[in-house]
Amino acid sequence: GDTAAARSIAEGFTHPDSVATARLSFAGLRVIGRAEVLAAVGNLHWAVRYLEALDPKRFNISGLSEPGFPAFTRSFATRARLYEELGNRAKAVSSYQEFLRRTENGDAAVEAQRRAAKAALDRLRDSAR
Repeated sequence: GDTAAARSIAEGFTHPDSVATARLSFAGLRVIGRAEVLAAVGNLHWAVRYLEALDPKRFNISGLSEPGFPAFTRSFATRARLYEELGNRAKAVSSYQEFLRRTENGDAAVEAQRRAAKAALDRLRDSAR
């Protein structure tokens, strides 16, 4: 893709402070998508702030089958990877733990993500020794 164009578009994204107080349409999916774009163009600080701004209490819910909740859960694994890249080991560990807690009763569809999170958590714990 065109990184320069993506970076230019990302520069027009709403400031993370505004996201932290907004009602979230599409149950936060737009926020998650923008966080992924920000991370892809190297703006890890804003990406993580976008994900930290997610709060299901502010989701605009349209029905019982709401895709934002699984995406919100997966955002903890994304946060963990971003925190790790930013050198914030404590928040990375906490986010991996939260992802694992929220998916502990998950089915086979989430098992590969759980294995990856467990491996990352073990690696972070081992590096602290």
